Amino acid sequence: MSYVNELLQIYDRNQDKIGVIEYRGDTPYTLLPPFHTTVTAQITVTIDQNGTFMRAERVEANDKMTIIPVSEKSGSRTAGKEPHPLCDNLRYLAGDYPEYYKDDGSCFSLYIEQLQKWEQSGFCHEKVKAIYQYLKKKTLLHDLVCADVIRLDEKNQIDEKEKIQTIPQPKAFVRFIIRSAMIQPDDNCPDECWKDRTLQESYIAYTREQQKEKGLCYLTGNRETISYLHPKKIRNEGDGAKLISANDSQNFTYRGRFSNKEEAFAVGSETSQKMHNTLKWLIRKQGTFFHTLTLVTWESESLRMPAWEKDTDTIGEEYESSLSSWDDEEEIEIDENPISAREFYQALRGYGKRVNQTSMMYLLGFDAATPGRLAMVEDKALNALQYLENIKKWHEECGWLHKKEGKKDSFYGMVGVRDIANILYGTENRGALEIIDENGKKLYAEVARRLLPCIWNGQHIPYDYVQKAVDKASMPLCYKERKNWERALTLACSMVKKQRKEKNKEEWSVALDRQENGRDYLQYVLNCLCTRLAQIDQAILEGEKEVEDMHEYYWENYTEMDEYGYENYDNQQALFHQMHANEEQFFLRKRFKKMLDSPFFGRVDFVYDGDDEPEIFYIGIGNLSETAGHRPLVYDWRAPVSGLFYDYDKGPAAYEAPSGTFSGEVVSKWQYKIRRGKMIYEFESDVKIDDEILGAELGSKGEVQLKNIVRTIQKEQNAIIRNTKDRIMVIQGAAGSGKTSVALHRIAYLLYHDRENLKSSNILVLSPNGVFADYISHILPELGEENIREMSFDLFAYRELKGIAADCEDRYDQIERVIICPESQELCRKKQSAEFAGKLDAFMLGMEDDLMNFKDVEYKGCILKEKEIIDLFYFKFLDIPLLSRMEAVAEYFIDQVETLRNRDLADEEKEELTERFQQMYETRDCYILYSRFLEQEGYKALPRLPLEKRKLRYEDVYPILYLKYSLFRCKGHHGIKHVVVDEMQDYSWIQFVLLKKLFPCKMTILGDKAQTMEEQQQDVLKFLPKIFGRDIRKIVMNRSYRNTMEIAQYANRLTGVSDIELFDRHGDAVEEMQFKNLHTALDRVLEKWEQKREDYETEALVLFTEREAEHAFLYLEEKLRTLDPDGEYQLTYMNRDSQNFKKGLTVTTFYLAKGLEFDQVFGVFHAEDNSGLAAQARYITATRALHELHMYDVED
Repeated sequence: MSYVNELLQIYDRNQDKIGVIEYRGDTPYTLLPPFHTTVTAQITVTIDQNGTFMRAERVEANDKMTIIPVSEKSGSRTAGKEPHPLCDNLRYLAGDYPEYYKDDGSCFSLYIEQLQKWEQSGFCHEKVKAIYQYLKKKTLLHDLVCADVIRLDEKNQIDEKEKIQTIPQPKAFVRFIIRSAMIQPDDNCPDECWKDRTLQESYIAYTREQQKEKGLCYLTGNRETISYLHPKKIRNEGDGAKLISANDSQNFTYRGRFSNKEEAFAVGSETSQKMHNTLKWLIRKQGTFFHTLTLVTWESESLRMPAWEKDTDTIGEEYESSLSSWDDEEEIEIDENPISAREFYQALRGYGKRVNQTSMMYLLGFDAATPGRLAMVEDKALNALQYLENIKKWHEECGWLHKKEGKKDSFYGMVGVRDIANILYGTENRGALEIIDENGKKLYAEVARRLLPCIWNGQHIPYDYVQKAVDKASMPLCYKERKNWERALTLACSMVKKQRKEKNKEEWSVALDRQENGRDYLQYVLNCLCTRLAQIDQAILEGEKEVEDMHEYYWENYTEMDEYGYENYDNQQALFHQMHANEEQFFLRKRFKKMLDSPFFGRVDFVYDGDDEPEIFYIGIGNLSETAGHRPLVYDWRAPVSGLFYDYDKGPAAYEAPSGTFSGEVVSKWQYKIRRGKMIYEFESDVKIDDEILGAELGSKGEVQLKNIVRTIQKEQNAIIRNTKDRIMVIQGAAGSGKTSVALHRIAYLLYHDRENLKSSNILVLSPNGVFADYISHILPELGEENIREMSFDLFAYRELKGIAADCEDRYDQIERVIICPESQELCRKKQSAEFAGKLDAFMLGMEDDLMNFKDVEYKGCILKEKEIIDLFYFKFLDIPLLSRMEAVAEYFIDQVETLRNRDLADEEKEELTERFQQMYETRDCYILYSRFLEQEGYKALPRLPLEKRKLRYEDVYPILYLKYSLFRCKGHHGIKHVVVDEMQDYSWIQFVLLKKLFPCKMTILGDKAQTMEEQQQDVLKFLPKIFGRDIRKIVMNRSYRNTMEIAQYANRLTGVSDIELFDRHGDAVEEMQFKNLHTALDRVLEKWEQKREDYETEALVLFTEREAEHAFLYLEEKLRTLDPDGEYQLTYMNRDSQNFKKGLTVTTFYLAKGLEFDQVFGVFHAEDNSGLAAQARYITATRALHELHMYDVED
């Protein structure tokens, strides 16, 4: 009887669950307190603590489950008059019942007498007193009629035809709510009687006090009150069959063995209650039903475990949904078959880690022997780890590729027990195999009982089932639908495979045709990924061990190594080689783990010239082969052959590879969407990237990070991405044309194309701000590359000017100033123009004479004359920048001194000498020199301040940086081999000159002249050739994909843009409204946002100035707090210091929103502001919206 003790222990361990109503799907269940049961109530009566009627109502069907106290007799009543202690149906509770229905009132008398005893006992509860005070008035039915809860017929009697929840009115069950003005309800003492734990404890104590006579409980060995009336409702709420029954007074059941029922079996009352309540709870929580057979399993520590009767795919899915995420670092265990159920093995490993060596699995099975008697037909106990091993063995040894009803994806493993019954004994019904006649449904129980020992205990599969499966599979013409025959066929394969394994130890495996559709190929590729990952993990372990051994060998033997160091050198080289090999394995593991989510997205079938059969190429984010160096199963999207997918429709095609040009014909192209290893859709496409798919991608919700576009790269984008020849590529791209994505994908392609010479660390992206950097930061890692360095050019400039000024304004300070004082923009434009830079160059030439004060230098008998210093300064070191030239002269003199004195000078001596040479400059402070230049040119000079108090205005930052890089030898950035410059329209002439000077490398420069953050649009394409030369490659991307047609057309009207081609995706019209003031507009924003919060991930409220944005954020935050003080809101204020792009509503300015995109955008601007900058701000705001745009004007 071990299961009895187990049930009692489960009850004791789950005290916190007692009385708590939970749900399995839509079905409620609870762990009952002792001496309680559940009923379905039809009427709720509310009274106050004095027993005064307040109201009544009919119970909704989804809230009808009610916990009530019961006596031993009432809990098992089937006939006769046995009232429940508190809540019951109308004939017991209503003293006026005889007035409205044919009844003698005896049931009420029994009830009220029983309730009075409880009310007068020392265990009475306030709610019991209130109910007693109310019911003894005998007005219940009158009150229910007045409340229109009970309806009467024409004779003023209860209408028997009227029903409440399918129950006739006379049999309606009533429950109570007690409202108290004195006591505040809480979780333990709510107003609802059926939820009140204190009321339940009161009745439990009252019942225990009533139980005087004790006997020996045969289950526990304890002395307690013996019960011979045991609970029912074991399998469900309507179940009248009892598991324990000894009410045979005729001595038939135990005749010949015992003289009375007490000798036959005695169970303690409370033990029976706890055991039955636990069993009922477990069955409702996790029981399985096969017609009349009910099976329930549980683990001894109440841990979730895989269901023995489920199919392989479901076991994996249920584990995933229960744990929400898997530990990616775990090695995935796989078998030797070519297709393996990855999630299934991951699930078993996860379950196994959560159980200990002594954990047990229990199974009980029940079937009805008669309508009133329940038989226990199964009783199993098994070590939990052995249970998992047996589950694994069953699914492995039956492993085959199966189709699942209602799913497109195949899975590898074994179908579930119910599916086996349907396939073996079912007939086709509405397109599926199913047992439909009532008598036949008994076969569900039969199949379950016969397969249970095979799965639980590893017994042999029944031979007649194997034969029947083969017979079913041998008659394909008997099936109307092919899929049903295929299900029978794969079940037969599973069963025959299992039987052959058991009898002959034969191993069967699933063969895969590489020409099959993408769904089947996906399983093959996923298995290969798992295999490669397991191999890589092993290689990493071995590599790390090899490194440890090398270190150990070195420290044990370094004193004995050869004197010339050859052995030491060889050891170091071997160590570096092994560490590099380990790094490559880590990189591969990272890429393969990303590929597990979506191994491929495209396929192209290509017939080479001279061949008859096509070669099939699957395209993904990275290469994958079964063995390193072998033919890929999946080709990297950047591989030469992958260009066929992006550049050609069906028909003649060719691609360039290192070994030459390959021509032929594209005969088929497929597109796939795969998420978390599951196929979402697949279809054959006649065009490159089907507009329907592109539209679906563009129409999906925005994300908190920029999406990669490998699945939807367009032909014109592909040409940019694969361009490796041009040193400087300049892209003028319309808003939403994908220029930023294309630039990042180009970087990924270049890293792939020239991996020997170009690393992620050699790339620098100059982005507008930290939020934009966060927005794009995941693209390269998603594409299988390491992330790259990123910063704003402003931040770079400020770091370079640290020794010149303590602080500097940024671009956003300048914009805010221009909003207040528009004429300041002209000053900034002048100071960063080509003309201004030319004047600076002329000024620096004149400084060569004006700045210098040459004189002799003598040091310990060595002299360098003034004339010689002048010769060195103006002739020998002329190529060195002016303010670094004296350092070269000092180094020349130090070298002479060291030669004459035949020793090296100390560092302190060198510093002293160098300082004497530096003193020949009147000043080396670029701040002072620039201020002189400004005065000379008629501009206002910079304020004379010490370094720690200097703050540069934005218009002066880059001219001073230009001065510094012209006058000093500055640290080179030769480690940077490619620079990406975004938002090029916001860069000035002098900034581009600095970029060329700082980074003499390849560049990808991109932007949109229509998004210039000035009153006038700036087309940098007109002057870039003068800086970088005429060999730069200019590309125009004028097709916009981001916005709906309605939003794009509205935006283009704002600035007169007419040369943009729009992608044909439609949505709601732009909402344009005018408001009296800002707060009214913000109220409208809040209203519209609340309407669509569930629909969208990202939304933006965009304003003109930083002050307005901050005010709007604070107003909305306060408004939301007022509406719901405890609510959680995804409301974010994005300022220039923000570093993360977040979900929800982002409040910001137009200039910080640039480069980002949102599902829904609200733009709020002043109606009377018609300046050029305001027009630019409106255009930038409008082009941020993916799906919906609201443009609001305010009058003040």
